Amino acid sequence: MTAIIKQLFSNKISLIVSIIMSILIGCLVTINPSYSLLVPLSLICIFFIQKAKYLIVFLLIILPVDSFLFIDRFTSKYFKFGLIVLLIFYILVNVLTKKVTFSREFLFILSIFILIFLINSISSTSIQKSLLPNATVILTSLVAFIGYYFFNSKNIDLYLKIIFGVSTFVAIWGILQYLSGFNGVFISQEIKARWGEFGITGGDSLDDSYKRITGTFFSPNTLGVYLNTNIVLLFSIIFFKGYTKRLGRKTILLILIINLCALFFTFSRTSWASLILALLPLFFFKYKERLIVFIFIFLIGFSLIGMLIPSEYWVTKLRIDQGLGLRYYLWLAGWYVFLDNPIFGVGQGVFKDIYLDYLFIQSSHPFEHPHNMLLYMLSEFGLVSIILFSIFIFLYVKKLFHLKNILYSKDSFEYSMVLGLISMLIIHLGSGLANKGTIIGWSSATILFWVLFGMTYRLGTKKYEK
Repeated sequence: MTAIIKQLFSNKISLIVSIIMSILIGCLVTINPSYSLLVPLSLICIFFIQKAKYLIVFLLIILPVDSFLFIDRFTSKYFKFGLIVLLIFYILVNVLTKKVTFSREFLFILSIFILIFLINSISSTSIQKSLLPNATVILTSLVAFIGYYFFNSKNIDLYLKIIFGVSTFVAIWGILQYLSGFNGVFISQEIKARWGEFGITGGDSLDDSYKRITGTFFSPNTLGVYLNTNIVLLFSIIFFKGYTKRLGRKTILLILIINLCALFFTFSRTSWASLILALLPLFFFKYKERLIVFIFIFLIGFSLIGMLIPSEYWVTKLRIDQGLGLRYYLWLAGWYVFLDNPIFGVGQGVFKDIYLDYLFIQSSHPFEHPHNMLLYMLSEFGLVSIILFSIFIFLYVKKLFHLKNILYSKDSFEYSMVLGLISMLIIHLGSGLANKGTIIGWSSATILFWVLFGMTYRLGTKKYEK
């Protein structure tokens, strides 16, 4: 079987396969023009399949491109997922040929996470509606294999430099959105068409008095999590002097400043709050004796940020028909949905169909979840999911602190990465304070989390040195 697979990707056969795939995709284009994007992807993937390192670089570059110019978030998702499937297939071939093995620890913790969605697919009150979202979440979590397989001591700073560089491009694009007054090429057609419907500006439309940047994303909140993931890693490198030849001090500082500026203009409250929480452990590990002083400085800084925010922001966000006012009632709805289905929940994707029966006020905005990670999991996945997810988080935290202890006296770059990953976990958990969260899902921020999650289990091992 493996011999056949290897034969399939020989140079001559690759050319034939690419031609056949192009013809088949050409037929699909007659059904939906969006399928035309599969043509260049298939050609690129087949051509570079024997040099998979180019594919991982390509994935890291296009990762944050969700809603950008003429590309909408659904087309970009299909494009990226096709590339992810190919990379996982490539890794599977190497597993079958025994060129690579994965640690039992890594496989066990990933299995616990996947089990949540396998159970939900069976126990859902609407299996048909839950099956595809659960399968998508499982596929996204399998990205961890990509991070585990490709990252090692020789290329980790290169891949991180690519991640940081792309994040900086996204940040600059978002800042240009703000400076241009949200006009011209800096706002995608999808954003213009849907902004009023989903209410992701400061108010209800692009004509409102203040706006939130999205960069190459569809949502400013998702952009905030993506930027924060990079920001905490950058802070960790600075605090613990984890500089390398590819990631020098000046480069890191410049990238950090640009990303922080963009983060401010997202006006994402959960992102600001989770960043403060995520930086506290870094300060604790670096300045244990002066932690209280830094907490005080943070509080002052947070207050200053609040003073700089336009007053219209607070007025809009405290309105009862949207923003924080409405989320309170969404949280109540999520809680009552859970009380009616406490063990397994209603099933992923079902909340949006029933929440109006539990909502105490009228709302014209469609909502897919209760806008809180805990209530989202309770209402759609039940207590079983909370137990399994808690075990998953506990084992990951245990792994991070184990790496922290064994790498303390070794390479400062690896040590800074581990501490940065601790803060990264807080960022993604913190994103669930007033939103769905980004550990469960299929956004670009979620994919980045799983890439770095897989990298975690490669650090500090003999395989990492290869």
